[in-house]
Amino acid sequence: FGQPGGYQTYLSKKTYDEPCTKCGYPIHRAAYLGGNVYFCEHCQQL
Repeated sequence: FGQPGGYQTYLSKKTYDEPCTKCGYPIHRAAYLGGNVYFCEHCQQL
């Protein structure tokens, strides 16, 4: 706790439309409850 860089964000507005680090498919965005969620369609089946 309290240490910067403890984890890396993989799914966010900064990584939107970039390749997934696991499979290479692009990161998608979907509207959800007034905000956005970011996910890989290939790795995270909805």
